[in-house]
Amino acid sequence: MRRLHVRQADVWALPSQQRLHAAIGQEIVKSIFSADPGGRNTSGIIMSLGLFYQKRSDSLGESQLALICAYENGSIVLRRYTSDKETSVEGVGWQTIWTSKIHTDSGRSFVLGHYVKLIFLK
Repeated sequence: MRRLHVRQADVWALPSQQRLHAAIGQEIVKSIFSADPGGRNTSGIIMSLGLFYQKRSDSLGESQLALICAYENGSIVLRRYTSDKETSVEGVGWQTIWTSKIHTDSGRSFVLGHYVKLIFLK
């Protein structure tokens, strides 16, 4: 049995309960002196997330699946799925578009506006 990590996101189809994308966000910081071969995630757990379709700038009407995650350390990461495959494993095919860390408080919630404008709620 695989232990699910709250530092990574999975996307499931409902009601079929099929996992479409697994372990999105595996960004591991590993010290060269670390005895732990897996390294560690320095952003902490995911506090909130949003899954949506984002229009591609290089095509007419096509869109890509995008995921925005707010983490325990205050950082926010926007990723998009760039593969043609319907499913992904271990985060393969997910590209980080941008990362921001404005403050040290956890990103507990946010609102996605029309063009993915972020408004923090405290």
